Amino acid sequence: MALDMPTVKDLPHHPDKLPKTTPELVEALAEILRFKIFHQTKKDEHTLATLTGVILYRHLDRFQQMKVMDMIHNEDHIHRADQDELKVFCIDPLIQPEWWLWSLTTKELEEKFKSQENLKNLMSRIGLGLTAIAFKDAAKEIIKEKRLTRGGALFVLSATFVYLQNQQHRHTEEEINRRKSNTQTSRFYD
Repeated sequence: MALDMPTVKDLPHHPDKLPKTTPELVEALAEILRFKIFHQTKKDEHTLATLTGVILYRHLDRFQQMKVMDMIHNEDHIHRADQDELKVFCIDPLIQPEWWLWSLTTKELEEKFKSQENLKNLMSRIGLGLTAIAFKDAAKEIIKEKRLTRGGALFVLSATFVYLQNQQHRHTEEEINRRKSNTQTSRFYD
């Protein structure tokens, strides 16, 4: 039997840190998704419930998933320009959950953090621990030379990888801290 549709209380965010009004909550959930809401989409209870369903889509049973898709297709609330993007937010985490931190269970998130930490430590041991400032300075020197040698290209490529890895690690750590600040547990994220 299907569970009731999830609400904002089922998200792994501390309730005191979420806005109180519906339009502000819609904006906050859109920010979690990194989604720019089209100005004609209503910021009402229907859109709030839809965004909550999108965030939790991967954790829902088949009946609930179908209901979320029906909610997305309601053109009275969600503008057509937003519907396709919201469907992608539902389907992407099913294909590759690690693309979106908000779709991971807390256990999956902690495992991702641990593997990122191990990779960061390994890169640091072999001399690839690079700060953004060091990368910027080195890149300036390469650009100043106005030539990109094979070694320079390899440096830029590896430095970009290290920088992106550090960014992902930081975002994962922020999401873990956000979830740990919530004393309530969610049946979807345990």
